[in-house]
Amino acid sequence: MKKGDVITIFSTSGRNPIPIDAALICKKKGLKVIGITSIEYSEKSKSRHSTGTHLCNVCDVVIDNCIDYGDALLDYGDFNAVPGSTVAGAFIINSVIAGVIDKVSKSHITPPVLVSGNVDGGSEHNKIILKEYIGKVKHL
Repeated sequence: MKKGDVITIFSTSGRNPIPIDAALICKKKGLKVIGITSIEYSEKSKSRHSTGTHLCNVCDVVIDNCIDYGDALLDYGDFNAVPGSTVAGAFIINSVIAGVIDKVSKSHITPPVLVSGNVDGGSEHNKIILKEYIGKVKHL
């Protein structure tokens, strides 16, 4: 990762040290940090970070996933269960990706998007894209 790159960090509670430290380190390296978190959860919980801050306070852009405190969708009387953050996070990040693809496409640039390998020509298309990034992305 280098200065000017963008990273997205997810933490629904926004209170735990690792996502906050990751955001701070990335910002120090000059990256733009997008945080996907619950503002309500952060407001209702005490930070576990040594600075006492939450993820939403250290990001360049904050997207509120609108998840209630406790991240549980269903009330079973004695307890609540079934998190909503997984679905919300997937929807949000895919919406961001769609927006970026749309914006790049309108600039007459073909974005390097991988397609399903289960469509005719998909695997061949993906090999071309991956070849371009094989030395740039550590885990490819």
